[in-house]
Amino acid sequence: MPGPMRLLVRRALLWGVGASVILPIVLGVVVGLGALLEALGDSGGGLACGRFALVVAVAWLVAVIGTSLAAALAALESEKRPRRRRHPIRRRWRDGAGRHRHGPRSQGGWSDSPRQPRPPSAAPPPPPGAGPG
Repeated sequence: MPGPMRLLVRRALLWGVGASVILPIVLGVVVGLGALLEALGDSGGGLACGRFALVVAVAWLVAVIGTSLAAALAALESEKRPRRRRHPIRRRWRDGAGRHRHGPRSQGGWSDSPRQPRPPSAAPPPPPGAGPG
C-alpha cells in the first residue's frame, strides 16, 4: 500500500494535469467574452472579464509550476526505493498449500502435486547432446 506522501504526490499530479489542460480553455473563453463585451459597448463587463482572465492566467501558471514540481517529486520517490531482485538460481518455490511453481511467473502454472523425489537408484538424465561414452 502506498504511503500518504505518495498518494499526495499522485493526487497533486492529477489535479495539476487537469488544471493545466482546462485553464487555458477557460482563459481563451473569458478573453473572447471580454473582447465581445467591449465591442458591444459594455466596458464594465469587459473590465471584469479582463480581471477574471488575469486570475485564470495566474492560476494556470501556478498549476504548470506545481505539476512540474509534483512530477519531480514522483520521479525522486520512484528512485528512492530499490527494486527487489530475485536470486537467479532460485526458480522453484512453494506456496503455503504445498504446491510448486516452476520457473518465472510468466512461464508456467501451479502444480497441485507435491514434488516427487527421485528414487535413489535412478541416475540423472544425461545432458542434451551427450552421446555414449
